[in-house]
Amino acid sequence: MWKRAVIESVVIVVIATACAMATKTFHPLAPALYLQNEPLRDDEVTLELVSERWGEEVIWIDARQQDAYEAGHIEGAFLLNKQGWTDQLWEIWTVLESATKPVVVYCDSGGCKASREVADRLRSTTPLEDVYVLRGGWDGYSGRSSVRQGN
Repeated sequence: MWKRAVIESVVIVVIATACAMATKTFHPLAPALYLQNEPLRDDEVTLELVSERWGEEVIWIDARQQDAYEAGHIEGAFLLNKQGWTDQLWEIWTVLESATKPVVVYCDSGGCKASREVADRLRSTTPLEDVYVLRGGWDGYSGRSSVRQGN
């Protein structure tokens, strides 16, 4: 009798765990697990922090691949990734060289390294000082209202 209760309990735990993992994996606004309790780095910002500090006075840089950018991006964001760095940087150079607004770089998710690589490269090759990485990336932003769908 007790064996049946143990087996049923194990089955319930396995099903509940599978449901939780599926929700975490497929939910569009689910944050990366390893970022949830980790403090912000000096060069990181959250959406809430961007809104509080600067409102709409931000230059957004999308570090994702061009097809992802064309499928949807933050309204007003410029495409700048390592694959098209030279051409893309040249296209937005006049905006960046005289920028007085902070620059926030994002890529697909909190685990994406492209935003950090682009932010580091911007700091080292341009006169920009206020360059930040958006924690959570596009995945954390795409449920918001100021998203531009398509090109």
